[in-house]
Amino acid sequence: MTSRSARLALALLLPLLAQGTLLRAAGTAGTPAADASGGEEEEAEAPPLPPLSPTQPYRPLNFYNRAELARFREGSVPFVPPWCSGAYLAPPLPKLEGDDQGLGSPVYVAADSMQLDETGESQVAGAVEVRQGQNLMRADRAVITANRDRLLLSGHVYLQDPAITLEADSAELTLDGSGSHIVNTQYALHDAHIRGSARAIRRDSAWSVAIEGGAYTTCEPGHDTWYLKSENIRLDQAAGWGSATHVRLLVEDVPVMYIPYITFPIDKRRRTGVLYPTFTFSDGNGTDIAVPYYFNLDPQYDLLLTPRWIEDRGELLEGELRYLHGSPTDSIGTGSLGVGWIGKDAAYGDQDRYVLRFRHVGEPDPSLAVLADATEVSDNDYLDDLSTRLSLNRDSHLVRVIQARRTLDNWTLLARAQGWQTINPTITDADQPYRRLPQLLAQGALPVGGGLVAGLKSEYTFFDRDVDPLTANPTGSRLRLEPSLRLPLAGDWWQAEPAARVRYTRYELEDATAEAPEYAVPTASLDGRLFLERDFRFRDEDWLQTLEPRAFLLWTPFHDQYDAPLFDTSAYTFGYDQLFRDNRYTGGDRVGDAKQVSLAVESRLFAPDGREAARFGIGQALYADDLRQQLDVLDPVDTTRRSPLVASAAWRVSPRWNARAEGQWSPDDGEFVRGSVRAGWQDEYYRTFNAAYRYDDPDIDQAELSGLLPVNANWNLVGRWVFDFNNARSLEALGGVEYESCCWRARVVARRTVDIDTGSATLVPDQGVVFEVELKGLGSLGDQISSELSENIPGYEKRRNALEQ
Repeated sequence: MTSRSARLALALLLPLLAQGTLLRAAGTAGTPAADASGGEEEEAEAPPLPPLSPTQPYRPLNFYNRAELARFREGSVPFVPPWCSGAYLAPPLPKLEGDDQGLGSPVYVAADSMQLDETGESQVAGAVEVRQGQNLMRADRAVITANRDRLLLSGHVYLQDPAITLEADSAELTLDGSGSHIVNTQYALHDAHIRGSARAIRRDSAWSVAIEGGAYTTCEPGHDTWYLKSENIRLDQAAGWGSATHVRLLVEDVPVMYIPYITFPIDKRRRTGVLYPTFTFSDGNGTDIAVPYYFNLDPQYDLLLTPRWIEDRGELLEGELRYLHGSPTDSIGTGSLGVGWIGKDAAYGDQDRYVLRFRHVGEPDPSLAVLADATEVSDNDYLDDLSTRLSLNRDSHLVRVIQARRTLDNWTLLARAQGWQTINPTITDADQPYRRLPQLLAQGALPVGGGLVAGLKSEYTFFDRDVDPLTANPTGSRLRLEPSLRLPLAGDWWQAEPAARVRYTRYELEDATAEAPEYAVPTASLDGRLFLERDFRFRDEDWLQTLEPRAFLLWTPFHDQYDAPLFDTSAYTFGYDQLFRDNRYTGGDRVGDAKQVSLAVESRLFAPDGREAARFGIGQALYADDLRQQLDVLDPVDTTRRSPLVASAAWRVSPRWNARAEGQWSPDDGEFVRGSVRAGWQDEYYRTFNAAYRYDDPDIDQAELSGLLPVNANWNLVGRWVFDFNNARSLEALGGVEYESCCWRARVVARRTVDIDTGSATLVPDQGVVFEVELKGLGSLGDQISSELSENIPGYEKRRNALEQ
């Protein structure tokens, strides 16, 4: 019901009465009206009216099940998740003449009779219907007050517009829309999937509703799994939130909670209020209860405070302030500041422990991007012992970086300062990363004529770190200049690119064997490939296959670089893509010597709709000389004359299946040295299964299984298992069950992992159970479990996004 409905009805009723026009009964003759003197007038002939009412049978609060919704026009029916049996829908009304005028559309009225008494009050009776556009009002009787400012409805009152359906015993509506009063009512908000009842409802404006003696739930009709009861409920549709005082929460008609005051969402917008708590149990923490409180400080600022009680540790408080400033195309920045604190952790020697996180991303103008990201924890074990709602990557090194990137027509400039906090106790001082204080980079490319492209990469960085005094610790600056020339060439069925570059590097060092090492290493390369293709028939469809031979010639002479430290350099993991790189080292401290040719062939399959369904590639590098330049002077020279034979493949032949694989076979040893394969399957019901295997001789030999099994529309089983064959043990096991209905959902997940013990630097098991529940419409579900499942089970997030729309 809206006050707009009252305005629409009276907009026509009053002019008709003033003109002495009779209301026409739907399918019957009109009844004469008495004039003010009590005399009788002749019946006036009313113009014919089109039918007012929809032909669909009556449904309480306009709730339609799936079969009934299927009878409506496609595109007019709301999305119904699989765990819901139906949806609220104001059935579309037949279009009447003039409906396209919106609020200015004509108002149509029908009734069996009307009487105008000597006081000026008009009484309309018998199947009263008022219609304008998609707004409909019905009642057994209607009274228009003498001063024409109110409409009184009684007997089976029904009001419908596209947003709400309301049924009541009686209603009083004002002409000017200033308010309404409805008695003994039931209501449904369509889009929010909310229904309720009330002793009385007052509407103060088109978007504000006050409910006395009311109940509220998101459960479907006939399923009162939970509901709120309160003497005073206010729904603000404009803000998307409701509030209530002296609230009782009932689950299956059993009171489970009393709340003096509560706010709750009625759509997906956010507002200050308590979010629903999460409950966790684990061996290390015992019972862990978190009750988040959300503060909607401003359209561009919000704050989430999460007090937690951890049985074996104490009280923890976590807060995250988020901000958004500027527009997406002209943004000063968006970011967050997060803090977590627990004083005197009883399970950690009564130490105070904390986590700090700050992140900022912005584009003050289209050519400038800035980033600041910093994380600090009080100890190495914080993130393992105390799960956090803050957005953190649980890596061995926590980054602290601030940078600015400027993009010009032909140049990119970058200024950066970067440091780290290492939280993996097994990493030695010699392997600690260096800070960059600062790092300045510039690179660009410019056509110089004849198809030739000149490029330049340049960098200046100062490297520093704090380690044990007994650890070798060279520090200092590094200058790199890399001018290059390349000539891209291409035809209809071929492509080639000769290129040449020089990598010049100079250092200014302290605590190093050489104070100012300097070297320049040239590199020349030629990359060429052919594109051949053929059409073929598969499953009575036209497919396309390509055959793409490729050759990559690389020449880089040996230059002794062992006087230079290893600030940020490591060897690439050899794979298919490495066949076509011009340097086998990442970073700026080493340039690998090479006299090699890489030969490969790749084939791709394209489905009739143009998508790439499969890709296969195999290749090998052949060396004309020893690979002398290694990372460290003590590393042996590589005398091999050929690399492992490496193959790569990817399949997506059908929408259900996808797979990727890469393997390396050593022709010298006659065995596989490294490989991985991952396959995933997901059908139209989002049943999901994933399998993966990874092998890297001699350190890694692991398998992983994960899956999601919808048992029915409401129940799902989830699981993940990672097994280490080298040590014959499980690294991680996770299993759980999810239940979801239209008005509540819950997850229970048991998890067992292997973590690093700080004191002994050994792996120890850790296990626990996490339980989360949400009553939809009362708060947001804590995303601890759902985030973990999304990260660890491929396909889980896809299903969630598709079904929640």
